[in-house]
Amino acid sequence: MTAVGDVSVHFDGDPLTLPDGTTISCGLDDAGIWVAAAGGLSRGSIVRLAAWSGGVGGLELVASPDRQHVALLIYSGQSSQGYEVFSLNPELSRVGGLSETSGHGSAPVFSPDGRWLLSMTDTERRVRGTGEYFEVLQDEHSAASVIVNWAQLHVQQLPRSEVRSVPVGVEVPLATDLDLVLGWRAYDAIGFTGNDRATLGMPWGASLVVPLPPPTVLTCRAFSTA
Repeated sequence: MTAVGDVSVHFDGDPLTLPDGTTISCGLDDAGIWVAAAGGLSRGSIVRLAAWSGGVGGLELVASPDRQHVALLIYSGQSSQGYEVFSLNPELSRVGGLSETSGHGSAPVFSPDGRWLLSMTDTERRVRGTGEYFEVLQDEHSAASVIVNWAQLHVQQLPRSEVRSVPVGVEVPLATDLDLVLGWRAYDAIGFTGNDRATLGMPWGASLVVPLPPPTVLTCRAFSTA
């Protein structure tokens, strides 16, 4: 059990203890996934979630810096994941989340003021504007470039329940090695430089600054195989 600082992350369903003494815990039993709050200022409550179609490979709790919300990452271990968000005031209650989606990524990240919750997952590598898979158009002899949508940024403004998903693309030469493009993952990609300004780390080392709320599409043009 670990006390919470400015940002709180706990792995594999372990309990999360807030500074006021409230303990948030989660788990999986025959009835499905549950999240509970007890102690501290909590009235003591439990929320049960509907069955998850992809199966459950693991759970991870994240508390917001303002201690008003907690997010539960649910991952299948079969290349899909989603999350649920709960309010802690005045008691534990579900306020929305991201339904199970294909791809890989880390736990969602709260903005410093707790108003935004962001998650990023990789997707099929499709060329923007055509819908073609990159592997269909990839040509080691071509000098042309295309924008490949390789991930999605999932954005939720709290306490609203809607999640907006925005494609994340990169301009890459068609001659780029296919295995490199297919190997991109969205782990530990999200950071913040302010309450309404996020940064996305790209797998090749570049970063993309994203204002919140985000535009309809995101494009990184700083790509290098070096």
